[in-house]
Formats: sequence, structure tokens, C-alpha cells
Amino acid sequence: MDIVDIMQILGYVGVFIAGFILLFMQKGKPRICGHYTQPEWNFFLKRWYAQRIVRKIKENQHSLLKYEKNYDYENPKLLPSSKSSESQFIYGCDMNGNFLLLKFTRFQHRIAEIWLVLKFEDGTILTLPEHPDTLVCNGTPNKFEAHGLTLENLVPYSKWRIRFNGLLRRGIRTEFSEEIHESDLEYVKFNFLWNACSVPQHWPFDWSPKLMATAIALEPWRDGNWKNMLNKADSGGYDQFGALKGRVFIQKEKLNWNDALNSEKLEKNFTQIDLNLPGIRQRRWGPSKTSHLHRTASFVGVLQDGVVFECGAISSRTGLTHCQFGNFRTPTGKVFPIDWTDFHLSKFAENSEELPESATINLKANGRRFQLQVKFNTENCVPLMGGNPFNWIEYNVPFECTTYDGQKGCGMAMFWYPKRQEKFLHYRDFLRVKRVFYRHDIETQEF
Repeated sequence: MDIVDIMQILGYVGVFIAGFILLFMQKGKPRICGHYTQPEWNFFLKRWYAQRIVRKIKENQHSLLKYEKNYDYENPKLLPSSKSSESQFIYGCDMNGNFLLLKFTRFQHRIAEIWLVLKFEDGTILTLPEHPDTLVCNGTPNKFEAHGLTLENLVPYSKWRIRFNGLLRRGIRTEFSEEIHESDLEYVKFNFLWNACSVPQHWPFDWSPKLMATAIALEPWRDGNWKNMLNKADSGGYDQFGALKGRVFIQKEKLNWNDALNSEKLEKNFTQIDLNLPGIRQRRWGPSKTSHLHRTASFVGVLQDGVVFECGAISSRTGLTHCQFGNFRTPTGKVFPIDWTDFHLSKFAENSEELPESATINLKANGRRFQLQVKFNTENCVPLMGGNPFNWIEYNVPFECTTYDGQKGCGMAMFWYPKRQEKFLHYRDFLRVKRVFYRHDIETQEF
């Protein structure tokens, strides 16, 4: 090997290093709103390569995520640390204006966060008495049960029973207060069955490879760890379309003791409302959102023809600053991932004090393009907050929408934020129950 060959080899190495720097390590553009990365000049090449990698990862994970073999995912999980959590989110609505918004998040030490918002077509809205505060401390260990609410799995990935028996507040309270006025409360009980109408779409590997590749290609690639941005061993979940069907009982007036013992009077003292609400169930587990997320926003809705959809985006503090997601269920029951959408977090209430009044969202699924003209009902916005002390707030805004072909629909928009400048400063002194021992070798003391 002479000097010419050596120089030629060094030249190839230099070109390779220079190309790598130009492609992947060039200083990025200014971030949108100071956080969201923008596409670079090499974005399309990175997205093409990332999509190939994502499809390979998806193929390797496919056999592991077969829902028939993972019934344990439906059971409550062991939470390894104080930052761990798991949740069940269920939402359903109909074209008459009825909806049920429900979320149960479990933490260690029997702590839970519960969302419960029930609206009827006459405009009546019922929420938990403590709302907007969602934190409770009386959760049943290893169950989705607390505060009179129970979520019970009957058939894995197919059927859940949702029961409630307790007091709900009539109306929406927008500010935290420890005062609860008895005159605002209604005795309510309901029993729903949630029935699945699709197989679960596992997160993130059943989401669109195109959206996943887009999210990865937006970020700088300093080393090979970019391939692990979506695959976190300590987190997971799935989304599943279905419908809530059940009956709600609302007490008309308070009864004295003698009337309460009269079964006929007791039965007539309740208003009965039957509901059938198509929607979605979302299951998640992993680190709590406040530990790693910048913000999230999502839309869940139904259309007149039976279409059910979800669309949104997640932004992490580090890693993926803008990861879009979504699924689309047709009236025939087929589920397709959303492959493209122009929805961007920076254009939707980046400031929590400026919720949108209307918006246009374009998306593509199964080769078809859809356009949704969305009108938000900010007057019925339901703020919810949690943490101890308070460290997040979410605004749940009902909306109505119209497609390009005239189909009408309705749903819920959810804008979640970690605590920033909001002035909800309070701390609740909850007992932390770590473990209970039953001593069978000690006789019970008689009093």
C-alpha cells in the first residue's frame, strides 16, 4: 500500500465524518415556542431511515403484544416507586349531548386521582364534590376502587363494569375550595357495562409508523440512542374502542327514615336515565406524567355515521418534543392508525389561559383524508387538577365538529399542563398507608 492508497482511504473517512456531521449533528433551528423542534434540511432523509427502523421494531414486538396472550395487562399492577402510576380512562358520548368522562389513576400508599364528569342532554352536569381537586386517599389496594367508584374487569379486553354510589355536585366548580355545600350535592348511583368493539391498539407499536418516524426525525441524533426514544421498558398501554351502556339513578328529594324504608316510595324518588355512549378506553402505566412531560393535548369524538376517533400529541421535556398519535374506527368496525395530521401543540392552547374557540384539524387514515371543523364549548370547560402539592392541571372542553362531507359529531378535547404559573397552591395532609399486617396469633381484645 503506497501513500496514494493511504491518502485515498483517509479521504473517504473524512468525507464520511463530514457527511455525518452535516446530516445529523448540525446546529438546529430555533425551537417553536422555545420547546418544539423544527424540521431540518435533512428531515426527509432521517424520516425515511427512522421509518425503516420503526417497522423493524414493530415486527419484533408484534408477537409480544398479542392481546390474546397478555390478559395480565388488564389487572392492577405493582407500582415500584412513588413516581409510578397506572390509569384507566373511559369516555363515551352521544349526539344528544350526553357524556361520561371517567379516569382512575392509582399511586402507591392507596393514593388515587379520580375524574368523574357526567352530563345529560338537558345541560345538567354532575362532578365529584371535591372537583377540581382529584386526589383521594382511600383507594382499595390492588383494585380500581375508591370514593364510591369501582371499575371491575369482567372479560379481559372485552367487558368492564363501572359502578358508582355516592354524592355528586351539580354544576362545575372552577376553583379549589375545601368548603363543600350540602345544598349543591345530589345522591347519584349508576351501573354501566363497557363493551369493546375493537381489539386493543398497543402503545406505541400499534400507532402509525409514519407518525412515529416523524417524531423521531424531528429530534437531533447525537448517537444510537435515538432508536430507544419510543421503547421504554417501564411504561406502556393500549387504546380500545367500545361503548358504555347503563342506567343512572338521581335522587329527587331527601326522604325521612320511615319513607326510606318504604320500597315503593324509595323507587319513585329516583329519576332513571338510560344511556348508550360510544367512545374509548385507554390503559396506561409507567412514570407519572408530571415527571417527564411538557404537556399533552388530545381529542376523542364520535360522528353521526358511527365513526369513533382519537387524535392528539404528547410533548416530553427531553426526548420527543412533539409526538403525534391517533386511531380511527370506521362504522364497519375496522380500526386504522392516523398516518398524518396537521395538529400541532403550539397552535392549540400552548398558554393554558388561552383555550381555543374553534379550529380546523386535517388528518389522513387508510389513505383517506378527513377535515374536522371543530367548535369548542369553553363555557362548559371542566378544569381538573391533582398532585400533592398541586403539580398539574387539565382543561376538559366539550366540542362539536363537522366533517367536509357534512357529518356532524361531538367529543371532548383535553389539554393537560404541568404546574407553571397557576395559583393553586395547597397541600393536603394525607395519611400514607404503607402496609397492613393481620396477626392471627394474637387474640382479639373484648371491650
